[in-house]
Amino acid sequence: MTKSKQIVKSIRDLTVRSGISQTSLAKKSGVAVSQLNLFLNGHSGLNFEHLVSVLESLGIDLQVV
Repeated sequence: MTKSKQIVKSIRDLTVRSGISQTSLAKKSGVAVSQLNLFLNGHSGLNFEHLVSVLESLGIDLQVV
């Protein structure tokens, strides 16, 4: 499994564990529901800004140095 697929799987698992729906996560992060769905199912990527927003919406603090 590639690193990018591992990251997507981890984010998908976090989404499920948090109990938040994809619709709620999309609204909270500012990402279109369809785009988030494609990302979580491994069919599309997210730009860095959207990725950070999704992670922050899941309570993950991403520190960039």
